Amino acid sequence: MRLPQAMPLILVCLNQTVLYALGMLVIPALVGTMGLGQSIFLALGRADAGAGMAAGPGMALLAMVVDRILQVVMRRQL
Repeated sequence: MRLPQAMPLILVCLNQTVLYALGMLVIPALVGTMGLGQSIFLALGRADAGAGMAAGPGMALLAMVVDRILQVVMRRQL
């Protein structure tokens, strides 16, 4: 079985995919979805620094938490 040997690479790819998906959360706001991405999109469109400072760190915090959770999962697999 080669799957156990490939597991670290698979988990790294999963980590990168999830973080990329979080980075793309602003794109659906272009078509009118609701959520954190829309808050960031509206702040950018209005050049509203206050709203951007409220929504931007929320997205960054979410990405950091997901990254740390996936790193713990990766360490347990090794």
